[in-house]
Amino acid sequence: MLTERQIEILHAIIDAYCRTGEPSGSKHLREAYEIKASPATIRNEMSKLEEAHLITKMHSSSGRIPTEAGYRYYLNYIVPQYGGLIDSDLDATEQERMSRVFQQPYLELADVVQRATEALADLTNYVAIALTPGIQEYHLAGYQLIPLTNTQVMTVLVTEEGIVENQMIHLPNGIDVEQLKNVIHAINHDLVGLSLPEVVKHLKQDEARYFDQSIREYLQHGYFMDALVNKMAHHQIAIHGRDRFFRYLIEREGFEQIVKVEQLLNNRELLTSLVGTPTPGITIRMGDELPNGTLEEMSLVRQTIGMDSIQRPIVLAILGPENMSYIRTAQLFQTLRRGFNHYLDNYYQKGGSETVE
Repeated sequence: MLTERQIEILHAIIDAYCRTGEPSGSKHLREAYEIKASPATIRNEMSKLEEAHLITKMHSSSGRIPTEAGYRYYLNYIVPQYGGLIDSDLDATEQERMSRVFQQPYLELADVVQRATEALADLTNYVAIALTPGIQEYHLAGYQLIPLTNTQVMTVLVTEEGIVENQMIHLPNGIDVEQLKNVIHAINHDLVGLSLPEVVKHLKQDEARYFDQSIREYLQHGYFMDALVNKMAHHQIAIHGRDRFFRYLIEREGFEQIVKVEQLLNNRELLTSLVGTPTPGITIRMGDELPNGTLEEMSLVRQTIGMDSIQRPIVLAILGPENMSYIRTAQLFQTLRRGFNHYLDNYYQKGGSETVE
């Protein structure tokens, strides 16, 4: 564990380097950050931080810059307790891009999550990932039927968590819209509030209650709510920025990394495990901390959204190179976190769709 003085010095070195890109010496730290210690004491503490691999010398000068481990310590331990540069605002262009995440028009929470990952990918040129609750965490808010023609209808499934999914259904001979309307009415009367797997389980266990013979024969072909629930599972992971990040790797001849990243992004189970269980604050995993040692030149930075607002929070993550700008990435996360928390407070107070002005 670092002492209070060492934390103060590391905090100052990182904030200074992110602002200016220049190494910091003991005299500069004492004057600019009002550290109450002599230059000799500051130099001694800097030596200890260097021994801990949290800072390093820049060439032959006496100034120090942060290492990746120093950034990690800053984000995981210093910022949650002391704050830091990541709490400062983005520039006007970045702020405007982030604000569009929460502007009209959008429909539901799923749209906001998609916009957030798109914005992160746009502003970093890395891969942005969002992990939302699994299908078992979604609860039925309503099931609707919209007739389009005599033989075609649209079914719409809405969850209490703000996910909306629809499906076009062609009605075979022997089934009319009124029969389906009766099914929809029974589902909404009996099953609203249950998780989606529970809804499907009830429909299968009590088919005779919800479906007459002709509908039951129709269900054997794999239509109706099963297909919609399966589509809902695709909302669990959102990924943006893959192509641009691959171009970045191509420019640096990182062809082996492209293959490894592609394998990771196509493995939903591994990706879900990597992004992991929601935890407070911003966390970093890099190099050999990533799965199977296959992403040794990569870093994953993640932020949990809505942990204080809802029981089923969202995890946003950035997958990029080890030399990414961790502070700027954290600033983007902080901006999104503030916007999301405002959105979620309004959203869940009103029980559904919400627009943030």
